[in-house]
Amino acid sequence: MGKGSSVIVSRGIELGDVEIAAVVSRLLDEGVTIKDAAEMIGVSRPTIYNRYKKVADERKAEIASVLASSDFETIREAVLDIPKVKARAKEQQEADHREMLRLAKDGMPRAAIAAKYGITKTRLLQIFNEMGYHGRITGISREGAVEEALALNAKGMTPAGIAVKFGIRLDRLFDVMDEKGQRFPLPDHAVAMADAGFSPKEIARAVGWEERRLKKALDDEAGIHLTSYEGHPHEIEMLTMILQGVPKQQILDRLGVGFRALNAAEQRAGFPPLEEHVHAIRKGVAEGRGIDEMALALGVHRNQVATVMGCISNMEEGDELAPRGMA
Repeated sequence: MGKGSSVIVSRGIELGDVEIAAVVSRLLDEGVTIKDAAEMIGVSRPTIYNRYKKVADERKAEIASVLASSDFETIREAVLDIPKVKARAKEQQEADHREMLRLAKDGMPRAAIAAKYGITKTRLLQIFNEMGYHGRITGISREGAVEEALALNAKGMTPAGIAVKFGIRLDRLFDVMDEKGQRFPLPDHAVAMADAGFSPKEIARAVGWEERRLKKALDDEAGIHLTSYEGHPHEIEMLTMILQGVPKQQILDRLGVGFRALNAAEQRAGFPPLEEHVHAIRKGVAEGRGIDEMALALGVHRNQVATVMGCISNMEEGDELAPRGMA
């Protein structure tokens, strides 16, 4: 076998560059085209030119020895079987990658998986990324994980927050829920915000849903078909900042909007609300009270209640409401 070359094992024979170059040389002598020879041994045409013809030119004695060998026909058959060997190797590799991902989902540490397959943790993460899984693999497909996600949602965590907890993309979370025949309940304030004229993007951001799934849920469950955009693209962000007591000029500077857009957003939502109303709405949400019930109790329009709920959902964890007197 040729020295200093990569080795392919086919039909139990170790094939280096010299053996493959010898078979390529014989094929070309027999009138096989470069293109056909490349297809026959599973390589590209440049590989024939730049690798195997070069070996044949530089190592003529070794090539002649292989061609004269009594085992040449066996070697030839092994070389021509390389595409099948590569296909089988690829199938095995894909099966290994699927098994690595399954083990990760079942909770096996990445270091242990990497050691099991003789690769580095960096390579393992590359494999997961190539398979479309990014970040941490924390077991969304494990037994009981979907039920855990539904329980977290029932306690007030949005799907976006749940996706972060499980270390997966939001669309992947919804895909898994679909695969398991489960779905997150459509939040009441998503319906109310749709009634109030918020755009699908703004509602999705406020309730932590994937926009495409939100539009479908609103259509299927509430009969609300959202297609066109109404309002300003930064509307929920403007209103959230108002709720937090951010001075108007700072809101304008941060979002690059004008006073007219800010004032229009306030008028549409009936903002700013009274501080005690905000706290009452937050408490009502925790107690599971409905939008209409809270609106009636506070003597305000349901749009204001829905918008406050959307703004609270849109806040980062740890964000505080404005001090007394924000209104």
